[in-house]
Amino acid sequence: METVTDITDETWKIIRYEYESTKISMKDLANKYKTYPMKISRMSKSEGWKKYKPTSTSIQPSQTTPTTHVSIANNPLEILGAIATRKVKELIEELGDAYSPVDEPLLISYAESYERYLKLVLIVNKEGEVIESPKTGGKYMNPSFSALQSVKADMAKLGDKLGLSIASRKRLKIQIGKKKETASLFDFLDNLDDDVEI
Repeated sequence: METVTDITDETWKIIRYEYESTKISMKDLANKYKTYPMKISRMSKSEGWKKYKPTSTSIQPSQTTPTTHVSIANNPLEILGAIATRKVKELIEELGDAYSPVDEPLLISYAESYERYLKLVLIVNKEGEVIESPKTGGKYMNPSFSALQSVKADMAKLGDKLGLSIASRKRLKIQIGKKKETASLFDFLDNLDDDVEI
């Protein structure tokens, strides 16, 4: 396995969320992010990560039948990644009474775009917006950067429909932020200790 010695803060946030929200093993998580299981173990202990434990109320695939409708609000991990799942739950909580199960396609699309956006940001930050062809030496726009712009546009359109902008919330008469604030992916940065050695 190719390993990296430095993991960005953004990647650590994603690793933590997957560690706490999915059944993925430490070894598989380390392989996925090209690091050592021991580094993840040390980071998890130093920051007090909580290992994912399925709840007894979770709907398992064996409990469902083809005729049973499983709401994304109850069991999003069946079809979504860890970050998209968290985003769906946040949106449902924030929308409150304004949310309806008929909104699920929009929520899923937005959450998937959000997860894709974060992954593309990591790639573009690593490779740059312009990359060089290994064959010709010519420079061209990184396809991941172009994809990132497309995903951002999709998120803006979907977010407007869901009331995720100030203008659309006023138009749709949705009040967000009255409840206790939930931590965003980027709030984990405040909890990082620069003196921790990995």
